[in-house]
Amino acid sequence: MSLSTLVQARLIAAGRRDLHIKLGAAGFAFATALIPLMYMIAVEQIARANQPPFTTPLGWMIVPISAIPVFTVLLWQGIKHRKSAQVHKRLMLGAALVMMDPAISRFPIVPPVLGGYAVLGLLSWLTYAPLFWWDRHTIGKLHWATKLGAGLFGGVLIARTTVLAFPAWWEMIAAQLPGI
Repeated sequence: MSLSTLVQARLIAAGRRDLHIKLGAAGFAFATALIPLMYMIAVEQIARANQPPFTTPLGWMIVPISAIPVFTVLLWQGIKHRKSAQVHKRLMLGAALVMMDPAISRFPIVPPVLGGYAVLGLLSWLTYAPLFWWDRHTIGKLHWATKLGAGLFGGVLIARTTVLAFPAWWEMIAAQLPGI
């Protein structure tokens, strides 16, 4: 969980909704600014050729690029549903969990092969496990916002692993993206 997510949760728990809203507005502006930055970093990583040995720089671009739509959707929906605390907190947490994937994917606990990458993707997705438990414990089922976040994140992890296994068509598309 990111520090801002923890601080925001603590502000609500402390009854400081006013400060939560102000900090949230600043956080939303920052998160929105991250979206084009995420794209620029994805493009720049091609020149650095920092991909694992099982793929090419252009093929590896699917990893950072594919996080952008998931992050954007969860962020937008989180702001759209800010009046519904149960929905808002799950969607904003989901956006933060998407950002955990790069850190978890750098753990040197598996070999640098496609299967190892898939294992790290599963570990990234399992950051949703505490939320699954919480939903089951508090409401007896998975909340729709939890399903949305976990579904989008899981879907993109499966899609990008598939693309990394069969990169030719993606590389043709990626080569046409702005900045390449």
